Amino acid sequence: MIRPKVQEALLEQTDLGIFEEELEEWVNKPKYMFENMYINDGKLIFRFDKYEITPGAAGMPEAEIPIDNEIQTLLKKNWSQRLGFN
Repeated sequence: MIRPKVQEALLEQTDLGIFEEELEEWVNKPKYMFENMYINDGKLIFRFDKYEITPGAAGMPEAEIPIDNEIQTLLKKNWSQRLGFN
């Protein structure tokens, strides 16, 4: 549910020159551990390494996903409370 939203947010940034095959592999990675994600200002921020899904000139691309009601349902209760959603 989250990774397709990240994919969509990245593809909307047309100036990045996304490597679509590499991004698709990331979206479908079976055991993803969210190691490139952090939370800031009510958003999930996904940061990718240089060259991971874009040409090097794009730097380290990021996608911001608002923590909406749909995303909140994925959070454990204690994390929802810590983030001020409950």
